[in-house]
Amino acid sequence: MLAREKRFAIRSIAVGLVAAGLVAALCTWQVQQADARLAELRKMPVAMPTPKDSDFVPDKPKGWVPLTDIPETFSDVAKAETEADQARDSRWFLSLVTFVAFSLPLVWYFLLDRLREVSGALSGRDKSDSP
Repeated sequence: MLAREKRFAIRSIAVGLVAAGLVAALCTWQVQQADARLAELRKMPVAMPTPKDSDFVPDKPKGWVPLTDIPETFSDVAKAETEADQARDSRWFLSLVTFVAFSLPLVWYFLLDRLREVSGALSGRDKSDSP
């Protein structure tokens, strides 16, 4: 590799590491947000049926909430669990994909260098003779 290409490849690796770190941090933040939402939904009181007019309820039980006040808690919990699992599963994959994307210039220059060596060997030229 030429000196200019080496510097470019090293910069792309450094930027790739930084970008992968930022993606991992963002995904970790998303996991924490999803876990917090899931914990919040799990702490919600379970709805009890609203009493009829003929029912006598002297005191409302602690944590009693009418069904109309809690919107589909169980489906919300399932959605939150799914979001948390997806965020947890995807953070390392997305970080790896980001690093690989920024490493492509290194791979490209490495392959070009190997092609120069092979073409030089096939044509009988020494590597030091090639520009």
